[in-house]
Amino acid sequence: MLFFLISRFIIIPAYTTFPPVIDGNEDSVYNKISPISDFFQYLPFSDTLPTESTHVYFLYDRNNLYVFFKCFTKDNKGIERSICSRDSWEGDHIWIIIDTNNDKTTAYEFCVNAAGVQRDGILYNNARSINLNWDGVWYSAVKIEIYGYNVEMKIPFKTLRFDPMIDSFGLNIIRYISKSNEYDSWTRLNQQEGNRVSKCGVLKGIRPEVQGLHLEVYPVGILRYEKWIFSRGRI
Repeated sequence: MLFFLISRFIIIPAYTTFPPVIDGNEDSVYNKISPISDFFQYLPFSDTLPTESTHVYFLYDRNNLYVFFKCFTKDNKGIERSICSRDSWEGDHIWIIIDTNNDKTTAYEFCVNAAGVQRDGILYNNARSINLNWDGVWYSAVKIEIYGYNVEMKIPFKTLRFDPMIDSFGLNIIRYISKSNEYDSWTRLNQQEGNRVSKCGVLKGIRPEVQGLHLEVYPVGILRYEKWIFSRGRI
């Protein structure tokens, strides 16, 4: 049975025995849980409501963490889908920050843009610096929909280093909307400071059955799936 409990800045993800296929589609398993949808804009306007809605779903199983984004947009044509080099920041994108040691200083970062390009790295010194040379083993897919776009991630626990005695990670979720140069985050971020690991909320109740091996692999593959729906001149 799936369950998903949310309080402000604390997420208890659902455990699943039916892992989703990483293709950008909204599998039925996501329909059984509630999404995170309360975000704060911190750029260009501090602590205001976002101009677009974002829904995020979390699942996990013995080996992996699954994250599914539904990024709504009022103008589908306004999505900037930039084909760029890996570890770039171009175009509309989403990312998550995972502090696996709960030290409020270091964290992993996983980012995908609307064209399916991945970026990952390790944040240091409370996100004041980042190591982009780290390339973990993880998977993602993007799908364009009439309401916006989906991003789906699978992050194997083997690619992360963590203390097996800890059952919670620090977490933040951020979306960038290119057309309005807007940053929205799950936890409140200070406009002057920007992103900080110390501002993370909590992903609670994670109990991986595999130990992190901090794996890295080359090259990187990208999967993108598009579905355009035409109705009375509308996309």
